[in-house]
Amino acid sequence: MFGIENAQPEVTHLGDKEVMSPIEKYGVKIMSIGFFVKQNQGLIWRGPMAANAITQLFQNTVWNDIDYMIIDFPPGTSDIQLTTVQKLNVTGSIIVTTPQEIAINDARKAASMFYNPDLNVPILGVVENMSWFTPQPHPDEKYYIFGQGGGDLLAKELNTKLLVQIPLVAEVGAAAEKGLSVYNQSNPQVIEAFEKLTEAITA
Repeated sequence: MFGIENAQPEVTHLGDKEVMSPIEKYGVKIMSIGFFVKQNQGLIWRGPMAANAITQLFQNTVWNDIDYMIIDFPPGTSDIQLTTVQKLNVTGSIIVTTPQEIAINDARKAASMFYNPDLNVPILGVVENMSWFTPQPHPDEKYYIFGQGGGDLLAKELNTKLLVQIPLVAEVGAAAEKGLSVYNQSNPQVIEAFEKLTEAITA
């Protein structure tokens, strides 16, 4: 989505420790396991191996000064999430879902992990993605192709806020395929939604 799939983080030495420099684009410093595997190669790792790799990404990356660290978890409640939450002082979590019930069920499981008394990570709110489809020639039309109200229902269940509903807009996917940001496409609904989300989280 950043157009950096062929990037290779620079590896240097800091004393006797091997460290990595993150890739930077749009003012965002990025580190991913994806940089170290081929695009057509799947990661067949047991939980402890994946958790160990994630720990190395945090500990061996030279982040320097950053405003926020955002961790994009895979769906579910795997060892990756558990290890990260145990090792880092996580300020809060954002639950992302789409409106249909099958997606809400997965989001509930993720939320239950953060609410676990042994972890106790605050949930800052729910983001509902692909809330409706808006065709480019008819920007005022909304088609609820994945159902309606799922994000709001989940937010109420979790006693938190529905931070934003993000429409499904073809231009956003096309921009991401080219490594461009949402500001490189012309749909004002999408830009407004992401700005609303940003303001809510930083507040």
